[in-house]
Amino acid sequence: EIVSILKSYREDPFLKVEGGSKVLAKYIRRDHDIIINHKKVARLCKVHNLLLKRRGKKKSKLKKMSQNRSETAENQVWEFDIKYGYLHGEKRFFFLLAFIDVFNREIKGYHVGCHCKAAELLSVFKVALIEQGITDDMNLVIRSDNGPQMRSNLFEQHLTDLPAEHEFIPLRNPNKNAHIESFFSIYDFHLQEQYFWSLRDAYQWTTEFIDFYNEDRIHGSLGKSPRAFARDKALILEERFIQAI
Repeated sequence: EIVSILKSYREDPFLKVEGGSKVLAKYIRRDHDIIINHKKVARLCKVHNLLLKRRGKKKSKLKKMSQNRSETAENQVWEFDIKYGYLHGEKRFFFLLAFIDVFNREIKGYHVGCHCKAAELLSVFKVALIEQGITDDMNLVIRSDNGPQMRSNLFEQHLTDLPAEHEFIPLRNPNKNAHIESFFSIYDFHLQEQYFWSLRDAYQWTTEFIDFYNEDRIHGSLGKSPRAFARDKALILEERFIQAI
């Protein structure tokens, strides 16, 4: 009787593709008032070939995984990610994409808009490369999570012609992208006090905030602003070079 019931379930257009032994046991108890253990249901399904095919685990399509690195100068490793805010006057969200230098925590490039797709990511990155004078011999590494923009074919295809190597952090490990996450935490803290009527307001305020962050804000781990830290490091290296000569 139970086998006949199980076969009838498997003939159902929906239950023929889903429903394991635990689910089938619940159906039997509900529909036929028969108390049966799910383990027995599993054994009967196995004997009478009523088991479903196991769903294979999706293999991660991660490309190059991030590595632990020791940065000694600017433009060696950049982290990037996307953050969203709210436009109160327009009742919709806006997005901030930012690239941060791991060495001196400077924001090297950013985008503010009502959407942030792979095209915007590629455009901002190209501009940042030009502004920073990045060349192939500098071996720049950019690091991100596994968001759709970062993994898009458009972005990856153009990277082959750009002077940078892209690596991904492991799944569910935001600490591997800690510097950009820390920046967004600071940005979000200040963002809570703002009220934006339009995207123009959000863009203007974000631009002013990033200028403040790069030039004036004292970073806790650096003891000075990102650009001041970079300038001081450059002077120290220059002095050491002159002394060596």
